[in-house]
Amino acid sequence: MKTVRLLLSAAAFLVLLTSTTAFAGNRAGAFTLSPHIGGCLFEGDQHLKTSMVYGGALGYDFTDNLGTELGFSFIDSGTRHGQSVNVDTYYYHMDGIYHFTSLGEFQPFFAAGIGGMTFNYRNSGGGDEDPSATAFAFNYGGGFEYFIVDNFALRGDLRHVITTNGGFNDLIGTVGITVLFGGRQAPAPAPVAVTPPPPPAPEPAPAPRKVEAPAPKQAAVCIDLKVLFDFDKDEVKSEYIEDIKRVADFLKANPTFHGTIEGGTDAVGSEDYNMGLSERRAESVKKVLVDKYEIDPARLKTVGYGKVKPIATNLTAEGRQLNRRAVRVYCSDGEDIPPTPVAQKCIVLKVDFAVGSSRVDADKYAGALKEVADYMNAHSDFVGTIEGYADATGTAQLNMDLSMKRAENVKKVLVDKYGVPANRLRAEGYGKERPINTNETVEGRTQNRYAVQMICEPEPK
Repeated sequence: MKTVRLLLSAAAFLVLLTSTTAFAGNRAGAFTLSPHIGGCLFEGDQHLKTSMVYGGALGYDFTDNLGTELGFSFIDSGTRHGQSVNVDTYYYHMDGIYHFTSLGEFQPFFAAGIGGMTFNYRNSGGGDEDPSATAFAFNYGGGFEYFIVDNFALRGDLRHVITTNGGFNDLIGTVGITVLFGGRQAPAPAPVAVTPPPPPAPEPAPAPRKVEAPAPKQAAVCIDLKVLFDFDKDEVKSEYIEDIKRVADFLKANPTFHGTIEGGTDAVGSEDYNMGLSERRAESVKKVLVDKYEIDPARLKTVGYGKVKPIATNLTAEGRQLNRRAVRVYCSDGEDIPPTPVAQKCIVLKVDFAVGSSRVDADKYAGALKEVADYMNAHSDFVGTIEGYADATGTAQLNMDLSMKRAENVKKVLVDKYGVPANRLRAEGYGKERPINTNETVEGRTQNRYAVQMICEPEPK
């Protein structure tokens, strides 16, 4: 009895210790199959040997946390005192399972249930023991599952079993696997069967374009420039001077027109610093127009948008380079300068995932998710795009499907938990095509398993 109590105390401590972690692999609507092997320690008064256990369980998850299982085990035992008798023991039970929220791939659980034990005595040699006996059994305990991928986990289990044939206390410990079938995360047919193309590589320097100046007397003309800057710099490189000449040529041909020059930055640094840097970049373009091409400074206005109007993702070096630019110059007749376009609002929401998983830990990212939802709910004419990504493990198609599932699951949390209308959210999967770190290390692959929400609005007409 002392040994049993000691083992039970250790098992209870293990369950309490692991129950504080925070990642779950089970999912609502999934069926589970769990074959196992282990051992049974019978209470001393039963006079049965410690024996091997073989069996399995079939389960169903009602929610991500609550489920049930039907279990069956065969215990190959025998008597310990007197004449040796083989005892075939059959243990069958129905349990309720509570899966704790866990961290990483580990998911601890608590279980309790009822059932029975049937003891079949063989080769009794005419002794006093019954050839067969059945007893009601109550069990409780816990364990953990370690998810290798979404549908497969290693499993450990420890149960205290109390039988009615004398109130015996038995201890059963097993190890095995759990395989999941179906459930809420089962892959759904992709709405579009076209693989998104990889993002274009940034051009080191656009070739000068010889474009005829727009015809005069137009109410407003927009001349696109792509003047890229080095990190934290505002000097205009010589390779862009010829392209800026297009603005000067138009203004000289249309002396009643004024121009507004926009500046932008990447997302590195504070908002205030980036706002000032973007203004300085716009001023640098203005200085070229004034000093080199002799445009009256009174005809030019500059505006800085900092990092609030990105044209590419800020999670890659290439995207940040594209965001360090002066994009365009608006030219209008006389004082009729068109209003500045509404600045895009970009909210970067980085949600990390376990390897092979598309499950969103809504509690871990609750603050960031709520920030996105509050903004979307306050701006009913805006539309958001959620992008999903994967590391380089697995095939290209598998990673493309997994990245789409990750984006769709972030969207589902925003819709189901925070009430964002589904028709105002898009989901896109990019597979392993846009890594933000190397895929040659564990740390790099971990950073490449993410979903990012970039809201650029209002919705294009």
